[in-house]
Parts: sequence; structure tokens; C-alpha cells
Amino acid sequence: MQDEPSIVAIKPADLPAPPPATVEILQACANPDVSGQEIAGIVGQDPVLTAELLRMANSPFFGMSREVKTIDRAVLVLGQRALRNLVLCISMQKVLRGKEIPGFDISTYWEDSLRRAVAARHLGETQHLTPAECLTMGLLLDLGLLVMLQAMPEAGPEWQSLRRADPEERYVIEQRLFGTTHDRVGAMLSEAWSLPEELGTPLAFHHGDLPVAAASVLEKLCNIAHCADWMAAVYGTEAKVATVERCQEELGKYFQIDAEQSQVMLAKMAESVEEAAVALGLRVKKQIPLDEVMHQANERLANEALS
Repeated sequence: MQDEPSIVAIKPADLPAPPPATVEILQACANPDVSGQEIAGIVGQDPVLTAELLRMANSPFFGMSREVKTIDRAVLVLGQRALRNLVLCISMQKVLRGKEIPGFDISTYWEDSLRRAVAARHLGETQHLTPAECLTMGLLLDLGLLVMLQAMPEAGPEWQSLRRADPEERYVIEQRLFGTTHDRVGAMLSEAWSLPEELGTPLAFHHGDLPVAAASVLEKLCNIAHCADWMAAVYGTEAKVATVERCQEELGKYFQIDAEQSQVMLAKMAESVEEAAVALGLRVKKQIPLDEVMHQANERLANEALS
């Protein structure tokens, strides 16, 4: 029998450092005294980042009515917060692309992250929150797990077990494997990267225990993150029928979304994931529609019952 990986707690030194250009842009976007023109000037110093931002801004996923040809125009059209979010999406991908981890499939990791991102975006729209901000939050939600796997690559073969578990089951597995969990590491990463609270708070508290004094919008964002995690799990977890039922319970509990509405939102995710992948420069396989996913799950349950 193979020994389980030794339990280890992630330390601040294990966290990836943000690129200097990203730090400068985040600080500038957070400073009300810095103009959009000055932010465009900072972004323009990095030609690769500039090209990637313009490519993303002009993708159909972000729905610009006119082509955005310059960073000055991007700042004006998108706004500083949306620009900051796109910079974070690009930077996190680059920094965490990292080394190859035996037994770990980075493409399915990003596919699951995109599911959380589009689920958070859809939920954000129902709550009249900025969709781009919710998208970014969902994409970053599981960064703690990627950091843990990079710090402890011997746990890579456990990836499939982690992926097939629902959010609660996976939380327990993480604690056993790493001695910590993705939300705790996400909180450390948020502090290290000086993320704004509307992104950092959901990373740290989407599994509960939100500070009592937290603003209502932060509580709503944490609830969106929590439900987005369950929505993504419908496509990845092994126990799909039970996961769908639990997902519907959570959506009803936090957002008064009924079973029929939740089915519509879950069904939208497959198409949205493919669109988001193109926009963010990520590769994912063709997504299976929800009805086919559930048909396969029910067929497997029937076969198990017969056997």
C-alpha cells in the first residue's frame, strides 16, 4: 500500500510572487488620485500584457459594441476595476502555469475554474453585481489548491479524487493531504498580492465563517462564490445526482432560485465555459451539455442498482 503524502502546512514563502507590473497596476487602480491615462501608461510599458488585454477586451465574451484598439480606450470603456480584473486573470495564469506536477492535469483544473467563473458571473448578474468582478472572483476561487499542489507535488496523483469529490468532501481531503485548505491558502495569497476585499474576502470565506462586521455586499459575494463552487461540482463530481440536489438547495437558500431556474443556469454553463476559455486564452475540451451529463449519471446509477 502506498504511503499517503505527509501533511504539511503551506507557508508564506511557498506563495508565488506577483509580477512587478501587476503590482504597479493594482496599486494604481486602487488609488483614486491616479487617472485612467496614467494607468494606461503603466499598462503600455508591457507590450505583451497590452496585447493580451486588448485581445480579451475585444473577445465576444465581453460584448464590446465597438473594437477597442488602444489601452487608453480600454480603460475608458472598461473602467479601472474591470481592467484590474483582466490584469489579474492574465497574471495569475502566467505565474501559476508553473512546473509540471506528475498526476495533475492543469487543463482540467482551469476547466473547473472556468466553470466557477461563469457560474459566479451568472449569479452576479441576478444580484445586480459587476459581472466581470464576479467572473474574476470565480476564476481565482481555487487558486489555493493549485498553490498547495505546486508546494507539494507528490500529492498530484490525488487530483482525480479531489476533482470527483463535492466541495465539502474535498475540503476534508485537502485537510488530510496538506494540513490546510484552499480557502486558507487563498487568504494568504490575497494578502500577499494585496487583492481588493471584494476579491480577497470570497477567496478566504466561501466555506463560511465570514467576519460578523463584513459589509452586506461582501457577504453576497461570499455566497455567490459558495454557490458557484457547487454549480461547478455538478459537472466534475462523481455523485452528480446528489450534487445537483445539494446545488439546488444552496441556490434556494442564498438567492431564492428555484429548481427550474437552477437547471437553466446550470445548462448555460457548458456554452459559457467555451466562450470564456476563448476570451481568457485557455484551452478546454468541448463541453458536454447538462442533459447528457445527467443522462450518463442516471444510466450509471441504474446499472449499479441492477448489479
